[in-house]
Amino acid sequence: MSIKSLTKVALPLVFAASAFSSASVFANVKQSSQAQNLIASAPTKQLIATVRSQGEPQRGQKGRSSGNFSTDNMPKGYNNLCWEVSETSAVNPSGIKFNVKEDLRVLKDKTHFSNVIPGTKTGVKKARNLYISSPEGAYDKFGNTVGFAVNVYACN
Repeated sequence: MSIKSLTKVALPLVFAASAFSSASVFANVKQSSQAQNLIASAPTKQLIATVRSQGEPQRGQKGRSSGNFSTDNMPKGYNNLCWEVSETSAVNPSGIKFNVKEDLRVLKDKTHFSNVIPGTKTGVKKARNLYISSPEGAYDKFGNTVGFAVNVYACN
């Protein structure tokens, strides 16, 4: 076979292989870009509970100021809980602090987090019967205690 006839056969094969590898590289880049977009669009935090709390312990309670809430629905991929205060007429919402306890029914309730302030990030405690306890700093401009909501987020 002459070089001229070999070129006629081999050159189209080289171009076809080149086009194939370019297409696969483009597909890999496109897939990689899509994966990065998915990672970039993943939420940094996800709301898992909201609970209303009084600004002081409920009548007849030593510290409990809210009903129970759950963190059992903690989504996978998150390593912390983030705590935020909302829905309050308190003069200084960022000055509100509280404890988070677990209602153990028969046993003495256990404190899992102390002195939680808005913006606090804690470890994860999965439980069905958590509640807000011993709130401080939830005052209106007249010095009256006011209620507030606590939003609990799964976060990293």
